[in-house]
Amino acid sequence: MSTLKKIFIFSSLGLALLLFLGGIYILIFKPASKNSPASSSDSKSSPEKKLSSSEKMILLTDEPVFAPVLNEDGSALKYYSPKDQGFYEISFDGKVRNLILKKELPGLTDILWSPAKNQAIFRIQPTPATWNFVFFNFSTQKETALGDNIDDIFWQNSNKILYQYFDPAKKERTLNLSDPDGNNWKKIADLNFTPVFSAGIPQSGLIAFWNNPDAYNESTLKSASLISGENKTIFQGKFGADFLWSPDGRLILASHSVERTGGKMQLAVMNDKGGEYKNLEIPTLTVKCAWSKDNRTVYYALPASIPENAILPNDYLSRQFNTTDTFWKVNVLTGEKNRLIDLKKITVEADATNLFLSPDESLLFFTNRTDGKLYQISL
Repeated sequence: MSTLKKIFIFSSLGLALLLFLGGIYILIFKPASKNSPASSSDSKSSPEKKLSSSEKMILLTDEPVFAPVLNEDGSALKYYSPKDQGFYEISFDGKVRNLILKKELPGLTDILWSPAKNQAIFRIQPTPATWNFVFFNFSTQKETALGDNIDDIFWQNSNKILYQYFDPAKKERTLNLSDPDGNNWKKIADLNFTPVFSAGIPQSGLIAFWNNPDAYNESTLKSASLISGENKTIFQGKFGADFLWSPDGRLILASHSVERTGGKMQLAVMNDKGGEYKNLEIPTLTVKCAWSKDNRTVYYALPASIPENAILPNDYLSRQFNTTDTFWKVNVLTGEKNRLIDLKKITVEADATNLFLSPDESLLFFTNRTDGKLYQISL
C-alpha cells in the first residue's frame, strides 16, 4: 500500500472519529433552545406529558361526560359516559382511557360522588315530574334504592348523607342525616323553604343549608349542629345567593344578584360567621369557581355573552343560555386578579362548570356546558 493511500485512510478515520465525538458532545451538553417546550417559561407538566404554551387548554374527551371527578387516589379522572353507558377512568392528558364499569343508567340526571369517590348516589328521573335516588357502592357493586319523597341529597362525608324529606301526611319538610343507604336517620332541622341546598361545613361539626338561588327571593344561609341540632342564621339580605366554603371552613364565597330580579351577578367573600363581607367586583357565579388548598385563592370562569334581559342566576341555572368564559384567579384577601390563559389560546367557546383542580394544583379541569365535554387548563 502506498504512503499516500495510508495517509488518506488514517485521515478519513480521524475525521469520522471527530464527527462521532462531536455528535455525542452536542447531544449531552447543548443547552435547550429558548423556543423548545422544555425551556419555555409558559410550559407546565402534567403527570403524563409536557404542555407547551400553545397547549394551555386541551380537550380531554371526544364525547360528553357526566360528573367528572378525581379518582380515589387522585392519580387520574373518572366520569360516566352516557354514550358508551359506562364509568371510565382517564389520564390527566386524556391519552389513556380505561373502562371501570359498564352500567346502563336510563333517566340519569345527576351523580353525587362521595368524598372518597368510591361510592355514589344516582338521581334517576324517569319522567319530568318524578325522580328517585339510588345508592351505589363501587367496591361491592351493590345498589340500594332510597326511600320515596326525598327532594334532594348531599354528602356530609363518606359515611353520611344529608337529605331533604317531604312528609306527605304532615305536609312538612325536614333536613335529615343518615347512612348512605338510608339507615340510622336523624332529623337535623325543620325547613320552611324549598328546595334547599345543603353542605357540610369543613373542619367543623356543622352543616349549612340555604334556599335555592332565586333572583326573586331573599336568600337565607343557616347552620345546624349535628350534635345539638341548634340552628343559627349566618347570612341573609341578598337575592339569588349561592355559597361555597373554603377547604378550612373559615371563609365563605358567595355569589348573588346585585339587586332583586337579577340583572347582574356579584361575587363576594365573608368569614364563617357571615361577617366581614367583601365585594370582589367579579360578575360570576359560585358554580363557576373552585377554591385552592391555600384557602385564599379562587379560580373562576368569567362569563360573557349574557343576554341583556337575562334574570340571573335563574336563567343561567335553568339553561336558558350558555356563556362564553374567560379564566382567572383572585386572591380573596387582597382582591388581586390574574388571567389564567390568554384569549388567543382559548380554543373553544367554553361555558365552564364543575371546576376542580389536580392534587398539585397545576391543572384546572372543567366541563363545557356548550358541548358537554371535559377540558383541562395548564396553570
